[in-house]
Parts: sequence; structure tokens; C-alpha cells
Amino acid sequence: MSNKMNLSDEGTRNDALKRLASYDLEFLRMPISNRAAAPAKFDETIFELRRFFALMIHQNEPLAVTDPDVDDLWHSFVLRTKRYRAFCDDIFGEFIDHQPHSLDDPVPAAAIGNTIKSYRKAFGAVPRTWFADPNLISVASNDDNFPLELQYQWSGWPGRTVERRC
Repeated sequence: MSNKMNLSDEGTRNDALKRLASYDLEFLRMPISNRAAAPAKFDETIFELRRFFALMIHQNEPLAVTDPDVDDLWHSFVLRTKRYRAFCDDIFGEFIDHQPHSLDDPVPAAAIGNTIKSYRKAFGAVPRTWFADPNLISVASNDDNFPLELQYQWSGWPGRTVERRC
């Protein structure tokens, strides 16, 4: 059951960030696929996934996950449907879609720029692992037409629809 909350309210955002920081995600250490983060990288990967979720608390615009390990961990979380749904309800008050970037269902290219800008504002420098392929940055900042070889290298969040009051 969705617990829609007003994340435009600073107090609500701060409460959500506190819940996110303390949310037990240790169960994600147990891989459910061979693409899961290597045990040595798990702590770094879960740290960055939490940061990505924190960006979603702060804004409504689309965001991109271009770090393959973070994306794979998010996939692993989504596949644990009950836990993911409960997490989304508790942290965001709504289900958060994971959207693979594809030709038939693209995440806007602006999502990459939004992620860079938001990450820098919230946390400082973006770790190099987020952009292992430097072509993602240059292409995303220039147009929405990604070369085919880059189409499937990232996923994203399509953003939140905000109700406007007149």
C-alpha cells in the first residue's frame, strides 16, 4: 500500500534521508545472479546505491545509473519484489520504477546531466566508476540520440510527476 508523501517538504525529505541512511540493505550482499557486485566491492556499491536513492528524494527530474555495479545491485533489489516495494513505500512513499534505457523505452538523455549536477551538489565529485565509459558523458550532454553501442549501458529513473496546484 503506497504511503504517498510530499517530498517537496524539507522536513519530509530529511526524515526520508534518515530512514534511508539506517535502512538495512545487508540482505543485498547475497547475490541472486552472477552479475551481483563482487563481495570486495559490495560496501562501495551499496554506498553509491544509497546516494542514488538520496538523489531521488531531493528531486523530481529523471536520473541515470551509469555505474554497472550500482545498476546491477539495483536490479537485484528490484527482483526481491516484496522487500523493494516495502523499501520504496517507507523511503519514498511510492513505488520507484527502475527503467533500463532502451530504444523502445528510453530514459531521457538529460537524466545523465541531472545525475552529474545533483550528485556534485549533494556529495561533491562523481566517482569515476559512474562513468567508466566517457562517451556517456559527452553524448548525453550533446543530444538524445545515443549510438547503438551505448544504448544498453545504463538504466535510470524516469522522474516523479509533480501535482501542480493552481
